[in-house]
Amino acid sequence: MTLGEGEKKALKLLDEYSSGGEIQTDEDIGHRMKDLFDIAQKDVAQAKKIYRVAVIPLTGGTGTQLYDLPRDMMELVSMRRDGRVTTKYDIIGGKLVAAGNDVGELLIEYTAMPATIPDGAGDDYVFEVAEDAAECLPYYVAAQILMADLMIEFSPYWQIYLQKKAQLVPTVRRSGGGGVRNTLFRG
Repeated sequence: MTLGEGEKKALKLLDEYSSGGEIQTDEDIGHRMKDLFDIAQKDVAQAKKIYRVAVIPLTGGTGTQLYDLPRDMMELVSMRRDGRVTTKYDIIGGKLVAAGNDVGELLIEYTAMPATIPDGAGDDYVFEVAEDAAECLPYYVAAQILMADLMIEFSPYWQIYLQKKAQLVPTVRRSGGGGVRNTLFRG
């Protein structure tokens, strides 16, 4: 979903129409939309995780070496060295810690935080969250906009947002290739 599509959906939820049926954007609402969508996609990304992979070149040196991790990293999932999962390395203070004699490449899988939507982003800006997660965003935005309006109840949109977010199917990371195994009745 793009920012423009999300804004149209949010405006439809807010019933921002003229008498002729054209969508009208209140200037105040228009100024807030981009930031609200940014907050919403970051919130949804914690429910339906964005998985990314990065390569960290281990350059070696004397003593313990510290390496920068990706800026968008929320949580480490796994580390691989030479095609095998490893637990040899630690993360301390947001840095990868490696022995000075380690040289090569370390592959890390991690969950990522979506990038902040830039101020100059146009309607064609694509949200980083999955499509089903993006469908939650207009409800978040509509609820936040109506929260300041004392005449209109915001909670229905907020409840729909929470419900849709809770029903998101987790991102598939890898396939196990196996089925369910019956261990209760062996026969």
